[in-house]
Amino acid sequence: MSNLSRLLMTQKGFFITFEGGDGSSKTTQAKLLRHYLQNAGFKILLTREPGGTALGERLRDIILQENTANITDLLLVMAARNEHLDKVIKPAMKDGVVVICDRFIDSTATYQATSDLSIDSIYQLHAMLFDNLMPDLTILLNLDPEEALRRAQKRNETLEDKMETKGLNFHLDVFEKYHQISRLFPDRVKVVDANRDIQEIKEEIDNIIKTIPYFKDRL
Repeated sequence: MSNLSRLLMTQKGFFITFEGGDGSSKTTQAKLLRHYLQNAGFKILLTREPGGTALGERLRDIILQENTANITDLLLVMAARNEHLDKVIKPAMKDGVVVICDRFIDSTATYQATSDLSIDSIYQLHAMLFDNLMPDLTILLNLDPEEALRRAQKRNETLEDKMETKGLNFHLDVFEKYHQISRLFPDRVKVVDANRDIQEIKEEIDNIIKTIPYFKDRL
């Protein structure tokens, strides 16, 4: 049981993250879930990483736009997360809010892991810095890498985001790393096929939410 889960024994909040490669519609699905849960009477906070605070958004711009080294990006992500947790996520949890976050630690492990910096070492750093705080539920939108690249390019034809300028091999690597992570955390990470219509994806996510004891008596 994560530290956050133990906190939830005395708090009423719940922490959901959305993960997936560029173009996987995770931002759209996070917004749809917010609407669904708000209509059911839950207090919702929708946020994102990197970002979530004024400083975090400035750091996000650096991470995505500047030609910084991988370790620099990792440290900037962790700095942004510290601000995000202290000023946004933890206070919301204390107030009984359901927090929905577009990307979190699994994105960090996926995008910053390299041959010299393992996925495990990134989770260990996160655990050390943030007392092993983890989401209660992660929705991983599983999209074919070629389709992910096509969607990302269509969404932003100018390709100003440095992640979107990377080729197919990069997206294949992201796809495989996310699957490694889903195998590491099978209870937390629920894999959803994103090669479908938005409404079909939404319905599957809603059905996952309905199985969770925290939600099912109110949905």
